[in-house]
Amino acid sequence: MDNKDKAEILRIDNLTYAYPKPFWDRSESKNVLEGINLSVKKGEIVGLAGESGCGKSTLAKCIVGINKVEAGILCECKRGMVFQNAYGSLNPYYSVKAQMMEVLKLRGIKDKNEKKMIINDILIKVKFPEEYIDYKPGELSGGQRQRAAIALALLSDIGLLIADEPVSALDVTIQAQIIETLKQIRDETDLTIIVISHDLRTMYNLCDSIAIMKDGKIVEMGDKNKVYFKPEHEYTKLLIKSAFV
Repeated sequence: MDNKDKAEILRIDNLTYAYPKPFWDRSESKNVLEGINLSVKKGEIVGLAGESGCGKSTLAKCIVGINKVEAGILCECKRGMVFQNAYGSLNPYYSVKAQMMEVLKLRGIKDKNEKKMIINDILIKVKFPEEYIDYKPGELSGGQRQRAAIALALLSDIGLLIADEPVSALDVTIQAQIIETLKQIRDETDLTIIVISHDLRTMYNLCDSIAIMKDGKIVEMGDKNKVYFKPEHEYTKLLIKSAFV
């Protein structure tokens, strides 16, 4: 997808972040993120790749506001996040429908017909089977839980979705289906998506551009073909070689 003429929806300028320490800890703070710069355009799918502990999820939580930062992030839309553990992010005691209704309640939508229309539209977009809407998360498969989590995020009327390892716990067939679903949602709604993954093959199949992170910094970023086939940073070359891309 060509995003050259798209408006910028997210800009991160020289972002630095260290986790808050308890008041009794007098040791020197260590930055988890250091000098992060990132620009994301509307309708773009951007990947954040790197080994575990490099700061990918910390950056995502800064973007959506879970980690509080005073400056460095400018976003022109509402943001939502789908976490790596879909089961853990869903309420195990309530059905998918009940959780969807709660999101719409928080949005202030009261009309029953409007609620039904919005829910049906979202179920179609994420390809969640309507016959499972009254099921609780524990009664669903891994792929169905992931689709439910995506649906709940989209119900919040967001413009930017962050998906943290969205297919890592799924088998290969379901991975391909979730990837295709995310791409179709982007194409149909112009939703901007940031995908976090250590799987470079998933990144290549899903993303338009890739940012490579190491030790809390973005060491390389560009169009996916450039990053994959003409990498400049030695760490990027090592990641690609390790992934057999």
